[in-house]
Amino acid sequence: MTSRTRRAWIVAATTVLGALTGAGAGTALADAPARYASTATVAVVPAAGLPDDLAADFWQVLSEEQVVRTAATIYGSEQWAVEAARALDVPTTEVVLSASALVDTTLVEVTVETGSAASSDAALATVLGSASTSASTILAPFVISEAAVRPAETARGASPAQLVGVAAIAGALVGAGIGLVISAIGRRGRGVWPAADEGVGTPGADRGTPGPWGDDDEVGRGPDQWRHADDLAHASTRESAAGRHAAGQGPAAGMGPP
Repeated sequence: MTSRTRRAWIVAATTVLGALTGAGAGTALADAPARYASTATVAVVPAAGLPDDLAADFWQVLSEEQVVRTAATIYGSEQWAVEAARALDVPTTEVVLSASALVDTTLVEVTVETGSAASSDAALATVLGSASTSASTILAPFVISEAAVRPAETARGASPAQLVGVAAIAGALVGAGIGLVISAIGRRGRGVWPAADEGVGTPGADRGTPGPWGDDDEVGRGPDQWRHADDLAHASTRESAAGRHAAGQGPAAGMGPP
């Protein structure tokens, strides 16, 4: 088996192994229980009934977004998730709460994720009821105005088949990369010169073809073997020159008088 064939087998094996591993991981993720997320968007606004000049100042403050970010921090507090879990009589880890301020707006997006659509909607209602009251108290004279509520929908973006397919492809790519690294390390460890490995520019370039120094001359010989072969070539040249001198063809280059 040539080194090129061996490298191809290594890469193929690691690619298949990576694809199988990725598919297994994707299957495990696909079998995980479904999660559902309910989302609400609330607005932070100045309290009603303010004089026009004060209202304009408050809107200017809101445009700086600090108040909105503070509102998002209030809505994202873990205490509301714990309260919702108790109301649903489920473990606190079952309810996942998040909140974020929408850039360049006075809006805050609040999301609650649970194991079912009904419980997700119920948990969101509990969070909004408690967090909105607290936020209006802390942020006064600003108040919270509920803008929109989006009913629960599955939190998983891809179908099980898509998840397995993507995981298998990712595993195959990783496996192929590992195979290439292993092949490169193996070549370096054997001390194979790239030119010699490909049979380019070396005596006996056809693989397995004996070179001019005998049957032991194979492609891929190490530096010491090449130096030995070079010494043999120089010795052969000197013997040839000595033969011409003995035959009366004049003194050989580099040869003194006998």
